Amino acid sequence: MPVEGWPKGTGDLSLEEWQRDVEETGGDRHSIIVAPGVGSIWETWLACLTTSGWEASNGAKFDLNSNAVRPAGWTSGDAAGLPMFPALVRYDECERGMVEHALRLVVAQTRREYIYPANHYASTIPATSTNHPAMGQRFRLKASFVIPDDWTTEEKAVLRALKKYGAIVADNGHFFSVSICPDDRFAESAFDHLATIDVDNFEVVTTTGPEEGPRSPGAPTVDAGPDQFADLGTTVSLHGTVDALAGATVQWNSYSGPSEAVFTNAASVETEVTFPQTGSYVLELSADDGVHAIAYDAVAVFVAGNERLSNISTRAAIGTGEEVSIGGFIIRGDAPQNVLIRALGPSLTGLGVAGALADPTLELYDGSGEQIATNDNWKEVQEQIIAETGLAPNDAHEAAIWASLMPGNYTAVVAGREESSGVALTEVYELQQSGARLANLSTRGFVGGIDWVMIGGVIITGADPATVVLRGLGPSLAPFGVQEPLANPSPLATNDDWKTTQQAELEATTLAPPNDREPAILTSLPPGFYTAILRGLDGGTEIALLEVYNF
Repeated sequence: MPVEGWPKGTGDLSLEEWQRDVEETGGDRHSIIVAPGVGSIWETWLACLTTSGWEASNGAKFDLNSNAVRPAGWTSGDAAGLPMFPALVRYDECERGMVEHALRLVVAQTRREYIYPANHYASTIPATSTNHPAMGQRFRLKASFVIPDDWTTEEKAVLRALKKYGAIVADNGHFFSVSICPDDRFAESAFDHLATIDVDNFEVVTTTGPEEGPRSPGAPTVDAGPDQFADLGTTVSLHGTVDALAGATVQWNSYSGPSEAVFTNAASVETEVTFPQTGSYVLELSADDGVHAIAYDAVAVFVAGNERLSNISTRAAIGTGEEVSIGGFIIRGDAPQNVLIRALGPSLTGLGVAGALADPTLELYDGSGEQIATNDNWKEVQEQIIAETGLAPNDAHEAAIWASLMPGNYTAVVAGREESSGVALTEVYELQQSGARLANLSTRGFVGGIDWVMIGGVIITGADPATVVLRGLGPSLAPFGVQEPLANPSPLATNDDWKTTQQAELEATTLAPPNDREPAILTSLPPGFYTAILRGLDGGTEIALLEVYNF
């Protein structure tokens, strides 16, 4: 756990040495633990790691799901009884050009009084000494202060926040200062100019109560609409909604993405937008009524190129128990896609595959684990609709399922009838060459010798190359309950351990394998037919996962 001062102000000390305060440096030694998943913050004062565990002189837990104020007289990790974390300046906020909340302010001395939103004081100076601020006092940078254009992005972001939201007195210290999260991305000189701003450039803001000013009823609410999927070159319609006071300013912005989105009318909740290149975009809708905090919501739009994974398949050995073939695939988009899923066995014999599975069965599950469909012999159900696709299996004992599937995650399980074993091929075909598309195939199965390797196939259609990541996972399957996962999976060519080549590129995709011994390939493939082969290094056998991602 980092303790206040780490890593910028701790010299050559290791984190553990600083946690234990081996040089008896002292200080407030604040610590902050954030658990976003459950909506909790824990903050302490005088945190220290001892031989018997962690100790602290003060502590407080804050519920991020509630705006309730702590009881009067209660302190926290800060003297004012306020949470520290929400008022800290973070790197990402500075990069956006403005910190959009009040800041944590430390002053030399305070009086023996607290005002909303504080609920604790820490002083012997009488409350009547009003030349000293109270805990909870808000200072704001005067509107007349001119922010120099040549100051750093970080300084301008902080000063814009101080002009609009101000800073709230939270603790006593040695000087008039605001607090910033340590981050190695900040340059050493990122905030140097702030020390030149005199306290006379600030004004004291008259406090308001819990139900006044920005906390009064009627705060705006915003809904940017559902996430969307689009093909490059198409126009996307945005359907946001805003509930706000009359005259509120509504604005769409490009929050993130490979380039700037182009809005037809960025000041309208309903507008159209186009994108100059492929990639994932986040668009932000805001409403500002001039009284309350600005309300925001975001919509994600994935813009795909003209390439498509029109077919993805895996050939694997089928056994019993865990040694069935489990194929997961992802449909990405905002509308249904018609797909055909096939489980082939007997027809592989004619292609020279030894030990083909004589009678494969097929089961289809959605992302919640609910079975959608099942099939043994494809002619028994859906014969006509499958035949009309032109992709019907060659053998009546082979299985197939036609389905119209909404975007999401799906799993196809291929096994042998009556626990028979052999080599089978699992295939997923797109039947519509527009709209929603296949984005991923992951097949878990048994990897063995020459005839029992796992072979993944992909067909890329369209006018543009497809950027794909191929992964072979083994050791990282163990935490998910897979018994005896393949210890060291390896493609027959190109890559063994993923960090040996393309490490930085794979990490940038966020799809790097969890284990260093697992292989991965990042490549751009022109339209065509491709095959990926996965085996165990040095003849290793057991369960492995072969994946193909298009992004």
